[in-house]
Amino acid sequence: MTNGDKINYLIELLGLTNKEISEKLKVHHTAICHWKKDDGRLKRVHIYAFSMAYNIPIDIFVLDDDVKENKFDTESKIRESVRDYQEDKIKKSNSLKSDKIIKRLSTTHYYGYNFSNRKNHIDIHENRFVISDDYTISNYNNDDELIREGTVEITEFQSTLKLKSQRTNTYLNIIFDNDRILDNIFYALFSSKIIVSNDDIMGICILSKNKLPKYLIKYLLQNRRESQLVVRNRLKNRILDNLNFAKIERVVGKTPYDADNILKEILGIWNLYIYQTNKSHSFRISADLRVEWYINDIFQERGKVIISSRQSTIEFIDELKSKSYFIFDNIDIGIDKNKIKICSFFSQRDSDHKDIMGIGILSKEKIPQELVDTVLISKEQSILNTFSFRDKLIDVFLTPITSR
Repeated sequence: MTNGDKINYLIELLGLTNKEISEKLKVHHTAICHWKKDDGRLKRVHIYAFSMAYNIPIDIFVLDDDVKENKFDTESKIRESVRDYQEDKIKKSNSLKSDKIIKRLSTTHYYGYNFSNRKNHIDIHENRFVISDDYTISNYNNDDELIREGTVEITEFQSTLKLKSQRTNTYLNIIFDNDRILDNIFYALFSSKIIVSNDDIMGICILSKNKLPKYLIKYLLQNRRESQLVVRNRLKNRILDNLNFAKIERVVGKTPYDADNILKEILGIWNLYIYQTNKSHSFRISADLRVEWYINDIFQERGKVIISSRQSTIEFIDELKSKSYFIFDNIDIGIDKNKIKICSFFSQRDSDHKDIMGIGILSKEKIPQELVDTVLISKEQSILNTFSFRDKLIDVFLTPITSR
């Protein structure tokens, strides 16, 4: 491959356009056409500028005129080199801050509180989390019994506690902003699965360095409807039953699928639908576990898909280091037999960084938005409104409860 071939492939791999490159590098867009052709106008300075701008390892290119080829002579080798280089750069840039954060987290254990997920109960669940400086977590219930283990994943502005139950093979994810850990008490977002009923649950929980009375938790969370959203299995079935093209026989099973088979079935373009959105969202999942997010067919972010036996997660980290998660089951309705999946999502709005979570529909085929709105019923039943809650909770933290 010539340097021009490599530039051309990298532009395609990164989803760039000539206009984007010309604006970023301050060159005329016709120059990029000449670079691709490698007609003598692609100079070393151009290669350096392109590599620095888009985090490309410079040794992919041949910079010595006497050398006609190097070891990066195929698209797969270039793709792997770029992936490894960018991941290593991210790890190095985050390592110093991650060390500081893990030291703060591991100096104490945390009590976690949320409403019971049982339909007719208003009890408060209490758990204890012990975080070690090697990024591992142990989760204990109120009887001091170990129920989950996992790891801490830290990015610049947010951290995620990823815990797995060995008994049920399901995950609990807890997400919070890093600046909150300076407080003795703060709120976080969580997602989990109720294994018996196959319901998905997401909501707001309270993390505290000290044990808290139940009445205070109920005061902060107000009520379960305001702080928790349960995606019940019958809701998933009702959504699927009302989407006309999803009438293919479902495969219900409890045996985990092989990761390679799961990846094979989820490859390609998926349309994402949420309640009353005026934008079209889509994900493109590739064989290297990379995911691209498009809004109105315009590229937004790159992410990755994480596959486990029961559930898979599409994860994005944007330029401001905020995370978005889209979680869907692998086996409940049969992998992709209907070309449609129900997903739970967690994200932050770009404009004000307020948290949002809810139910979405992933589909290989186009669905009319009117039909999506009909099956999801209402915003109250498909999106958890945390906007007012977040402001209220901050106000509670700043004002002692005894003064209210």
